[in-house]
Amino acid sequence: MLEEDRPGLEEYDDSLWAIEHEYGTQDGHEVVRQFTDLRCSLVERLRDLDDDEWQRTAVLPSDGEITLMWLMGNLTRQDARHLDEIREALG
Repeated sequence: MLEEDRPGLEEYDDSLWAIEHEYGTQDGHEVVRQFTDLRCSLVERLRDLDDDEWQRTAVLPSDGEITLMWLMGNLTRQDARHLDEIREALG
């Protein structure tokens, strides 16, 4: 979204993500570490964006035109849900 004007984004079924990435066979703590590293990289990339960059748009098949701000808000809510699931799984 930061490099292309109004790109079309691909949607995926996040209920299949863990299966497709074989999380059940991986060390849970390592998966969380990798997840944390990826999110830290994303935050670093987004940290210095100006207001216009946060309003850049893309198109999602199910939602139509969205902004980067909307996408990151949605990602944050999904991450919170997944982190609750991870905490429960790791006990």
